Amino acid sequence: MTRRKSFIFTTLFSIFAGIFLLVGIVVLVFEFISRVKTSVKSEYFLEPTIGNVLYINSYDHSYVVSKQQLKGVEEAATNAHIFYEVNYMDTLNYDSQENYKLFYQLLKNKINIRKKKYDAVIVSDDAALGFVEEFQHELFEGVPSVFFGINDINHA
Repeated sequence: MTRRKSFIFTTLFSIFAGIFLLVGIVVLVFEFISRVKTSVKSEYFLEPTIGNVLYINSYDHSYVVSKQQLKGVEEAATNAHIFYEVNYMDTLNYDSQENYKLFYQLLKNKINIRKKKYDAVIVSDDAALGFVEEFQHELFEGVPSVFFGINDINHA
């Protein structure tokens, strides 16, 4: 008899624990959703931008210098309400002609299907500068380019 009472008690306790666990998860999900909605400033996304900028980085987003460069570009663009798009060449990890051609094809495709033309191009480091110079007339005709972080002083 005590064994049966113990089984019934354990079963009821397990059912109640499961119900409370599910209720707790639902409450947490709703709390998370409500906080995400309030943390995003939707009015920022509705503000008109005064320009569209393409930022080409020679390296990868995980490279220490790339993070600092992007932080500066991001801060300046956000404060000025400029839309910017970032593309990484990743020449430190994949410095080959094949990767160079693939990056060119990817960027060319993005530019061709893009509804708005870029108002400016920002490039950081030598490989990105060389890329923009090589394809200036094909991809960036009439678009001003700004460069920084160039290591080859003569080229800069």
